[in-house]
Amino acid sequence: MLKPTEKQIETYVRFPSDLTDEEKVWIRQAILQDREIQLLADWYTEFYRTFDQIDIDLKKTRPPAFIISLTPLQRSAISKSPFILSADSPESSQSSRQKTLQTFASEEHKTLVRVLKGGKRKRSQLHVISGYIDKDDILLIKTGEKIRGQGQDEKVKVKEKILVSDPGGIFKIDEQDIPSGQIAEWPSFDLYLPVASIKVFKDPATGSVTYDTFASDRQNTTIQLDVQDSSLHVTVDASDEPLPTMLVTRSGDTKELLPITGGRCTLNLERLGEVSSDLFFFL
Repeated sequence: MLKPTEKQIETYVRFPSDLTDEEKVWIRQAILQDREIQLLADWYTEFYRTFDQIDIDLKKTRPPAFIISLTPLQRSAISKSPFILSADSPESSQSSRQKTLQTFASEEHKTLVRVLKGGKRKRSQLHVISGYIDKDDILLIKTGEKIRGQGQDEKVKVKEKILVSDPGGIFKIDEQDIPSGQIAEWPSFDLYLPVASIKVFKDPATGSVTYDTFASDRQNTTIQLDVQDSSLHVTVDASDEPLPTMLVTRSGDTKELLPITGGRCTLNLERLGEVSSDLFFFL
């Protein structure tokens, strides 16, 4: 009898709706018949029970950190010996079904990132599960590829790549940009939460800019907006705290990542939506 993979067992415990009825029956039988598989299922059940103590439907709480490092979910507590299962499994009858390729976690900050692959489009998705984000929040992921120099220059250089999420912490990555298999093999990455956000309104007739709401998870962060000609000048003051270094503008489905230097950033008013836009600030 073929054994389910670790990812299939995790999906059975946490995301059973991602499985077909046949797959559920198959995995349930494997858990009943194999002690080691049962231990793995029990471990996932306890692990997710801890994370379920966070009600992500409630208003987010103040994050303990705005940069969270995540690593592949560790399962060393299951047993002293390596846990190896067959990669073979019954084929799904639904070709568009998404499968979990990897789960990254920060147990310290109670945050998970699920790597999914599937669907009709050739892309992977990263779903963030955390009690520190709102449904409209934009998040960033910064990862890097280590490149070792040749000849006399043997220093390891890191080529950074920054990914911008959709609202609510969902990252959609085309296969041609970063292959899903490469994402699943990341040893770690940093998840950036916004330190502040602001909703900006633009009067199409006059070009004047006002803001309606300002939210910050840091008490000493203030933001000033000034319009000069066709430019919007953004100034951030954070007192004795680190200044934000990145800004993401979102207008409808359009997002843009901009640098903040010395607490200042200038953007063309044409980059803002016709009526409203959201600005998110990151360290």
